[in-house]
This record gives sequence, C-alpha cells and structure tokens, in this order.
Amino acid sequence: MAEASPRATIRSFTGWLGRIRAHEDPRVAAANLVALVLAWNTPFYPLYLLWAVGHDAFPSGLLTLLSFPIWAAVPWLAPRHPLAARLLLPIGGVANIVFCSWIFGEASGDSLFLIPTTILAAMLFHSRERWIRLALTCLPLVLYFGLSGRYGAPLQPYTDAENIAMVRLNAGSVGTFSIFLGLLFSGMVEDAPDRR
Repeated sequence: MAEASPRATIRSFTGWLGRIRAHEDPRVAAANLVALVLAWNTPFYPLYLLWAVGHDAFPSGLLTLLSFPIWAAVPWLAPRHPLAARLLLPIGGVANIVFCSWIFGEASGDSLFLIPTTILAAMLFHSRERWIRLALTCLPLVLYFGLSGRYGAPLQPYTDAENIAMVRLNAGSVGTFSIFLGLLFSGMVEDAPDRR
C-alpha cells in the first residue's frame, strides 16, 4: 500500500476539520471553530508558561489541560444540540478563567480573558436570543467584581517578576484572541445575515 503524500495528508486533515466545524447556522460554525482553536492551543499553554515564567509555573500549568474536554465537547454537541454547544463555549470559558485565576492567583492576569469571553457571548447568539446574550455578557463582569479579592493565595507563590511575565503572556493572548474573534464574526456578519 502506497504511503500518502504530505500534501494529501494535510488535505485530508483540513477536510476533516472542515467537517467538524461545518454547520448550517453560521454562529454554531463559528463556535465550533473557536472551540477547535482553543482545543488546539490548550496543550501548549503549559509550555508557554514554562517559557515565559520558568519552571515554577509548570506544575500548576498542567492543570490548565483540564479545560480540553470542554472545547472538544462543543463541536461534538453542535450537530445534536446547537444551542447547548453555543452555551457551553462562553460558560466553559468563564469557568476555565475562574479556575485559572484560582490556580495562579489574581496577580497573574488570567481574569483578562473575561474580555474575549464577553465578546464571544455577545456574538454567538441570535437577536431572538437576546436574554441569553445579555445574561452571558453580564456573567463575566459579575464574576470579575464578585470574585475580586476572594481567590486567596495561588497554589504556589510567584514573585513579582513571575506575575508580570504571566500578565504579559495573558495580555498578548487576550489581544490575539480578541482580534481573531473580531475577524471571525465580522466575516460572518458580512456573509450571512442574522437568521430570525
């Protein structure tokens, strides 16, 4: 049996990803793509921490891998329960941010990820779902102020320099992710008007 060429393998892989992402509702397709991007990046986050902060952050960083099943569940749910898939993405994102803020402490800047989570919640829902949209865009804000100062000490102490390194890493990730969401949803709005 002949081996597949690298080009054929890549085409096969991208076709498979396209089938996972595909959905007749562009908002569900967008949720699937965002979930795939998050799932792809999740295994690398502990390595980013290792590079940016050093060995001190690596053991706790491995706990961030626990979010992978959330991201993987979104495209699995999408064909069966599209609304549940769209709900899971921002709710799972908020839960992951709260969890990471507890692991690394408030000084790590993990709560910055609430910004793109709010953007995501604002964009994932149709106009007829405005109450869901309102609730899920308010949830990160309520948790930010409600949990501020209540996380306690991180699982392990970090120096000021390590916290600054985590804030820089997280701020860069938040900025990149927010740009990605803006480009994704601006294209979606231009290509497919809101279904009433």
